[in-house]
Parts: sequence; structure tokens; C-alpha cells
Amino acid sequence: MKESDNGVTALLRYRGYAGSLSYSPEDGLYVGKILNAKDMLYFHGKTVKEAEENFRDCVEEYIDWQKTK
Repeated sequence: MKESDNGVTALLRYRGYAGSLSYSPEDGLYVGKILNAKDMLYFHGKTVKEAEENFRDCVEEYIDWQKTK
């Protein structure tokens, strides 16, 4: 992943949701936010692969939660 001017290093997509992913040197983690959800949703991981998996898990949990509303 390459650092860009706005700090976003990757854009993830899954089941119609998009997430930003960047590296936080202060935390030593890859951190991300789901961009197109009505609620504030964040995820992170020690590696890119872990952060991507956590992004997909976050989307799945959000979809399941939406069904219970």
C-alpha cells in the first residue's frame, strides 16, 4: 500500500460498502472506517490482511444488526 496525500492508503469494497484503510504509526495498526454507512463504523488490524478481514466482518455484523432494527 502506498501513502497518498490525504492519508488514505486503500479503498476497500464489500457487499456495497466502501471502507478507507490507512496505517497509524502511533497505534502500530492499520485503521479504517466504513464510508457509506448511516452509522459510524470503524475497524483495525495488525496487518493489512487482518484489517481487510475485520472490515468484512464489520460489514456482515452491520448488515445483521440492520435486520434487527
